[in-house]
Amino acid sequence: MKGEYFAITTAILWGGLYPVAKYVLHSVPENQFILIRFLPTAAALLICLLLQGERLGVERADFFRIMLLGLLGVGCYQVCWTLGVFRTTAANASLLISTSPAFTGLYATLSKQERVGLKRWAGTALALIGIFFIIYWTPGSKFSISSANFVGNIIVLLGAIFFSIYAIMSKPLLEIYSPTKLAALVFSWGLMVLVPFSLLSGPVFNPVQIAGSTWLGLGYIIVLGTIIPFTFWFRGIKQTSPVRTVAFHNLVPVISVLLGVLWLREQVDVRQILGALLVIFGLTVANLKTNNYGRQA
Repeated sequence: MKGEYFAITTAILWGGLYPVAKYVLHSVPENQFILIRFLPTAAALLICLLLQGERLGVERADFFRIMLLGLLGVGCYQVCWTLGVFRTTAANASLLISTSPAFTGLYATLSKQERVGLKRWAGTALALIGIFFIIYWTPGSKFSISSANFVGNIIVLLGAIFFSIYAIMSKPLLEIYSPTKLAALVFSWGLMVLVPFSLLSGPVFNPVQIAGSTWLGLGYIIVLGTIIPFTFWFRGIKQTSPVRTVAFHNLVPVISVLLGVLWLREQVDVRQILGALLVIFGLTVANLKTNNYGRQA
């Protein structure tokens, strides 16, 4: 059960990340937000790794997989996450990212890493219907590339696909390397995407003009929204499974929607709530276990 505790804690921390990031992105450009978030994170993880007495070296056979994990799972995913959150609501972003269990289950089945049965596919179908409701009935959203919310929703959904690949690819590596080491390595590789994106895609902000509340938000994002949850997330995958760990993302939209409404005063359509319930219910059904202990439904 220890792995589930790590996964639940991660989901709670990430639930608060969406509205905080949405708030911070009103003051900090997207490109600089990524740089401020991930340079300290990568440095902190590398320092923790060295303090634990671990080396940076990896097996030659694992080098390419770790590099790919960092480029896709950290670099491409975080670019999609940041661009998407800025263009849609915090509630929408968290709900759409919570569809990653559906993609994780599909990839796990195709790669034969886990057996996925009828319950999981039925739950996945309900979740996908919920996605449609969320995207279609977002206030101000239309099925058009001219709709900012619609574009944001699609970008976040693409991020969910990257996140699911990230979960599946990390499992075999965690049999060899510690969660801290793997997190440090993949974040370092992720910077190969994030740093060029940050430097080439927008203006540099003036730190003096940033309010104290924004700096507090950035502190939350770096420590409680990135360093701690990513380490815990890897521990959850190592001690359970990718599909089981990612399933706890069901908690993320619940927290994000609540904070988005209470703090950011975001509008929520009744049909979006129906979509959210379908997503959460579908993903819960998809990850129920059978009576046979330990066997995924």
